[in-house]
Amino acid sequence: MLHHCPRRSMGKSDALSCRLDHGDGTNDNDNLVLLKPDLFTIRALEGVTVTGAEVEIVVEIRVKMKAGVMEDSVMKMVVGLKDSKADTVQGAEWNLQDGLVFYWDHIYVPEDKDLWWRIVEQHHDTKVADHLGRWKTHELVSRSYWWLQMSHYIGVYCQTCNLYLHTKSS
Repeated sequence: MLHHCPRRSMGKSDALSCRLDHGDGTNDNDNLVLLKPDLFTIRALEGVTVTGAEVEIVVEIRVKMKAGVMEDSVMKMVVGLKDSKADTVQGAEWNLQDGLVFYWDHIYVPEDKDLWWRIVEQHHDTKVADHLGRWKTHELVSRSYWWLQMSHYIGVYCQTCNLYLHTKSS
């Protein structure tokens, strides 16, 4: 009886790849799971840790959210999400989690000029940030936060920065 070597069709076979005690490869991968499905759950916000001065800001945002301090359009969206009676309170762009409202995974900051000022100051005036311009500051702030008219507010903040006013060319 001749033994058929499955590897012979792929090229030249050798004595080790065509031994009689080797299987022909059928059903080799049946009931074999290399990566379990629970490894693929969405855990985007689990990696976010808030430290330092940002802790105070996030706590203050939670307090304002609990008190209902937010723009009318955002308030309507939050009420709509809460009334949806779904297990997870989530819309296409909006998400409610741990007392915070997220817009495209950025913490929504209610209208509070002092709070906005502290957030932008934290991303613009530090030695690490080194008084970056409007767009770099906007990029840093928008990694974590979002509010209505944020770009305009950051632009005004950067244009009125003392260091900017003293070093710009006339």
